Amino acid sequence: MLRLKTRRFVFWLMVVCYFVTATAILLFANGYRLRFAPLRFAQTGNILATFTPTNANVYVDEVLITNSSPARIRALFPGSHHIEISKDGFISYKRDIHIEPRTTAFVNDIYLPTSGPAKLLGTAATSTAARFIVQTFLASDPVTVAGHVVSVTTTAARGTQLIIDGTLASRDLGVGSWRVAGGDANMLALFHSVTHDLVLRRWDSIDTPIVSISGDTIVPYIYKGTTTLFAFSKFEVWQINTATGGAALVTRQSKPIVTVLPLTPLNVVAVVFADQIVAYELSEPQATPIELVSASGISAAFVSDDQTALIYTTENTSSTFQYSRTYR
Repeated sequence: MLRLKTRRFVFWLMVVCYFVTATAILLFANGYRLRFAPLRFAQTGNILATFTPTNANVYVDEVLITNSSPARIRALFPGSHHIEISKDGFISYKRDIHIEPRTTAFVNDIYLPTSGPAKLLGTAATSTAARFIVQTFLASDPVTVAGHVVSVTTTAARGTQLIIDGTLASRDLGVGSWRVAGGDANMLALFHSVTHDLVLRRWDSIDTPIVSISGDTIVPYIYKGTTTLFAFSKFEVWQINTATGGAALVTRQSKPIVTVLPLTPLNVVAVVFADQIVAYELSEPQATPIELVSASGISAAFVSDDQTALIYTTENTSSTFQYSRTYR
């Protein structure tokens, strides 16, 4: 039988253990963890990520956390953490995220494009149907491109054709829905709504596709008298030389592109994402892109009238970045 002194010691030891354990459980449940540098308890935050393909690997600070989506990364100490989502055969998504105590940072709807070599998608096929000249037709709303009024008409008998300056000017463009995307004095760009390709044709040989690339929007840009077209889709930006018919990939990303803004009078293009604006040197394709703006919720952006600044909108608030100070 234990002596009275021993029993009292055991009793108080159990009381201390109880309070220490209860305190530790309460701290743990409220997101506190023991931080060793400096030694103290600190509240933590979380990251919630969703991505495609859903079996990609998720690394935080170079430590593999999981390989399934959605991924919830818990108990991260406040401060900056590096997240990487990667899978063999795909372009990795990498980003630094600032974690606040008792908050969850969301990395939503990340898409990893395939990492195959950048290349054109090929020349679009066209029908060999004969050209028909008709007086009446149902056409899309006309668009003025390089002084030409262009629209698209579709009939059951003749398929889809181009009307240029009031005259039926092309053979059948092929199956699918087409619209005029833009162009310049050398080429006309058409968008195919099913394949999401941009097909470029020369004005003097409108029936022959010259370039077909992934994209849905055309942005013209003139640098030192030479016109360049930027074609971009949700994840890619292409630069097209309409004089030669050549195309070069500017960037391929794993997060959606909001818009593309050529920075006149510089040979630089700004690619706008929801969380940053990044500049790419066109004269030096191998140069490291420069982050001009880091913000959250960027929904729109444009270049100022005096061509010295970027004006961008975040959650109904407009901000200005003087890019002329970056490039002098």
